[in-house]
Amino acid sequence: WAVHKCWMPCYFLLLFHGPQCWIWFLIPLVFLACDRLIMAENRDKQIVLKSAELARSKVIKLQFGIPPGFVYQAGMYVHLCCDQINSEEWHPFTLTSCPEENCLSVAIRAPDDLDWCSALRRKLVEEPVERMSEGAVKAGPGTKIIYKPYIATRLEVLEAEEAGAEPQLFEGSQMFYARPTEASVADKDGKPSQNLKSKDADKKKDANSNLRKVALGEAPGPDDESTNLTHSDTIQSLEDFLRPVIPADCIRLRVDGPHGAPSELVWKHKVVMLVGAGIGVTPFASILKSLQFQLKAQNSLRSRSKGDPAAPATNTNNHSAARDLLNWEACQHVHFYWLCRNQEEFFWFHDMLVDAVQGPGKDRIEVNLFQTAETEIKEVKRIHESFKQFMGRPNWKRIFPKLAEQYPGETIGTFLCGPQALRGELQRAAFAVHSSDQNGSKFNVHAENF
Repeated sequence: WAVHKCWMPCYFLLLFHGPQCWIWFLIPLVFLACDRLIMAENRDKQIVLKSAELARSKVIKLQFGIPPGFVYQAGMYVHLCCDQINSEEWHPFTLTSCPEENCLSVAIRAPDDLDWCSALRRKLVEEPVERMSEGAVKAGPGTKIIYKPYIATRLEVLEAEEAGAEPQLFEGSQMFYARPTEASVADKDGKPSQNLKSKDADKKKDANSNLRKVALGEAPGPDDESTNLTHSDTIQSLEDFLRPVIPADCIRLRVDGPHGAPSELVWKHKVVMLVGAGIGVTPFASILKSLQFQLKAQNSLRSRSKGDPAAPATNTNNHSAARDLLNWEACQHVHFYWLCRNQEEFFWFHDMLVDAVQGPGKDRIEVNLFQTAETEIKEVKRIHESFKQFMGRPNWKRIFPKLAEQYPGETIGTFLCGPQALRGELQRAAFAVHSSDQNGSKFNVHAENF
């Protein structure tokens, strides 16, 4: 990261490399300045963490509240920054949530060899568990940390809590932070086995309750701990209440986005192939979720249009939008291929995939799982009866002609999120089908690589 930041002094030194150098740098520098100004405005958007969960193979799942004005589509990505790690370091992550949900979520692969990601894993999951258990418990797969908003304006928070409401994030407020309050630690099988609570948060809540009375000029009761405070302690605590110091376990996250991705084009095709490699499954998790929500809404509208009073209501109040949803024909056939080294990785989105093959889209979605690492047969387990499981890498030269024969004359949207080498394999397989002009079918390959 430090080497990457050296571009600024290098540019400065190049300006003195030749007498006319500034002429060639002027236009690029103007574009760079404009980009930095726009970026600075976009990257000031705050986001509040709700939970952090450690999955298998050191993948962390984060869930956030939706910032005001944040509008996105399935398959888009965002840049995230954690001020407690590096306030200038941003990393892109695809959203695993869909627009129909009331939260944002991402899944981040965080092994030890990835500096920033592993630091985020330790900061959000491992350190809170160690702090709550005083070092007696370590976080393992299945551990989940619950975060609550931490607002500097303590008085507003307390009044909201007393009214039974949760403080909402709004532009210009001081609610930048999230603080771990609870942890659910799992056993070796990934099942919850122990619940932990933050002792500091409980103490701070009790202290704030007493200090609020002092701040508002109310007399504390005889049983209040504030009556036992010395004058100096009361003054110091009152100053902390009015001008609070942010606790060390608070987390401040910022988001830049959403940004467009090739996966957005999935809704333009009736037949689609979704190919994910490892953590590259994330955009397709969002797409499959969104497909389920849209099919549920479509089925509900059709039932209501037939006069079924038992049909659930939908959020589609606009007649034009309802008509478009009724006539919606995208993604009639979805062939999903997920390539992972071991079976543990398939459990990252196991529940989501089960919902996909058992929900309203069960007749549209086909799930194919490929385990590419060398494994003993006795260690291979049946993940779900509706999934097709394979050992080894997919034979695209067989899969593409089979799909072309199955959907004659159709333009099949092929979407990849994975390494560059896999993109080449898909393009060569698509080119072979086009060259043979098999049944008039075509494959449009859209890829995002990591």
